[in-house]
Amino acid sequence: MPVTYKDFCTDANELLHSVPSSESKLRNSVSRAYYGLYHGALAYADKVNVPPISDRAGPSHEKLRAFYLDDMAADTSIRMKRRRVGYLLKVLVGNRRKADYDLHNVVMQIDADVHYQRCVECISVVEELEALNKAA
Repeated sequence: MPVTYKDFCTDANELLHSVPSSESKLRNSVSRAYYGLYHGALAYADKVNVPPISDRAGPSHEKLRAFYLDDMAADTSIRMKRRRVGYLLKVLVGNRRKADYDLHNVVMQIDADVHYQRCVECISVVEELEALNKAA
């Protein structure tokens, strides 16, 4: 069975709450939570955009973020939800980069937990957008 964005979130949560905890597990939790959000947001963007975001040349994270931040949907509710996702993608990718590459900085439990919660919150917004798209 293929992996879904929800699988990344499940793994992130397990890493975040594993005992004993370690900084490596916290860093991996941050990364997995972000990628859960990324893949969920990309799946939605690919469904509603022609051509799909994943088919365009260039850096994938920036393309995805631009899709959400630069949205001009006629429906104000959809536009605001998309922009919220774009903003959170921008912030949360920074946390993911720090966790993956800035090994000289310590990742604290509280920071990893807040990051995970923000990713889950943002995924909920993407799922709301998906539901609105299906209803249309």
